[in-house]
Amino acid sequence: MRPLALALMALLLAAVWLATPGFVSPAAAFGDRQDQVIRPSAPERKSIFDIFRVKPRRERKTIPATTTLTPKTTVENLSFPSLAKDSDAKVIVVFGDYLAEMLGHGLEEAFGDTPAIRVVSETSESAGLAGGDIAALTKRITETAAKENLSFAVLMIGANDMRKMKAADTTFEFGAEGWEDAYKTRLGAVVETLRGLGKPVYIVGMPPVADAELNAAFGRFNEFYREAAFTANARFVDVWTVFLDADGQFTRSGPDLEGNETQLRWRDGIRFTKAGRRKLAHYVEREIRRDAGLVRGLAARLDGGAFAAPSLYTGPWADRPPVGPVISLTSPQVALDDQLLGDGEQKKPREDTPQYQFVVLGEPLQPPAGRVDDFKWPQADAATVDALPKPAPTDAAPDTAD
Repeated sequence: MRPLALALMALLLAAVWLATPGFVSPAAAFGDRQDQVIRPSAPERKSIFDIFRVKPRRERKTIPATTTLTPKTTVENLSFPSLAKDSDAKVIVVFGDYLAEMLGHGLEEAFGDTPAIRVVSETSESAGLAGGDIAALTKRITETAAKENLSFAVLMIGANDMRKMKAADTTFEFGAEGWEDAYKTRLGAVVETLRGLGKPVYIVGMPPVADAELNAAFGRFNEFYREAAFTANARFVDVWTVFLDADGQFTRSGPDLEGNETQLRWRDGIRFTKAGRRKLAHYVEREIRRDAGLVRGLAARLDGGAFAAPSLYTGPWADRPPVGPVISLTSPQVALDDQLLGDGEQKKPREDTPQYQFVVLGEPLQPPAGRVDDFKWPQADAATVDALPKPAPTDAAPDTAD
C-alpha cells in the first residue's frame, strides 16, 4: 500500500506541474535546433500551495486633492403672513444686540395679525454695555423714540458684554473688582433714558446657553437687569427657565408655542431658530398685550376691520351683528373708565336687621338659645329649653319580624 500511495502522490504532483502556466515542454522548448533555448514567458512558477493564498483587496479610488466638496446648506425661511399696519399704529421699538434682533423678528411675527401694532428693531450685532460709548447709545435711543413715535420700549442686551470695560480713566477686566459697579452704572443710565421717554419699558433677561462660562455670566447679568427694572419701575421679562429641559439643563430643542417638540436654538448653543424666536417673543408679547388691553385674533377686529366676519343671517334679522359679545378667556378685560367695581353709592341696610348689626356696627350675631354655639352663661333653665320647638315625631318603624 505504501508504494502505491507514493506513486499516486507523484502522479498528482506531475499533473499540477504540467498544468502550471509557464511550463514549456521539451518539444516546444527545443525545435529543430537543439541549441535554441526559449525562455518561459511567466515571471515565476506557481505551486500547489498558491491555491490557498488570499488575493490582496483592490484599492479604492480616492478623490483627487484638487476636488472640493461643497456641503449642503439649509437657509431657514423666516417669512410669515402679516397684515398692513394702521397709520396710527402703536410702535414697539427693540433696542439691543444680535439676540435683540432675533427677538424683534419674533415680535414682528407675533404682531403680524395686529394692524394696530408695528415693530421696529434698532439693534446692532456688536452692541453692548461693556464696550462703546454709552452717551452715543442713549442719544440714539432718544432720537429713535422721537423718529418712530415710540409707544413701547424693549431692551435686550448683554450677549457681547463678557469683556473688559473702561470707565473714566480706569480699565476693568471682566470679573475683576469694580467691573460690576461700572456695568451697573452704565445699565442704569440706559434704563433711565428709556424711562425718561414716559412709555412702558420691558427689560428682557438673557436666555441660558450651552457654554458653561457664558451661561454663568448671563445668569449674573439677569440679576443686574432685574434690579435695574425694579429700581426704574420697568418690567423685567424672565425667559431663563422656558429654555431649559425637565432637569433644569440647557437644551437646543423643546416645545414650541403649540406644544410640538422642535429645535429652538442653533448649533452654537446661543442663537435662536425661527421657532425659538417666536417662543422668545411670546413672553414679551404677552406683557405688552396685557398692558395695552389688546385682544388677539378675530375679537380684536370685529369693528369692521380686516378680520370682520361676513353676515351669516338672512331675512328680518339680517341687520343683526354676526357675532354677539366676545369675552376673551385669555386676555384681561379693560374697563372703559377708571371706576372700580363697588366704588359707587351703596344702599345701607336697615338698622333693625342683623345685617346692620353685623356689617355696620360690627357686633356679633347672637345664636339661638340651646344651639351648639350658644355659650351664654348661665344656661337657659329647663322650662325654657322645653319650650323650644321640637322636631315632629316620626312613625314607628314597620315590624320586619316574620
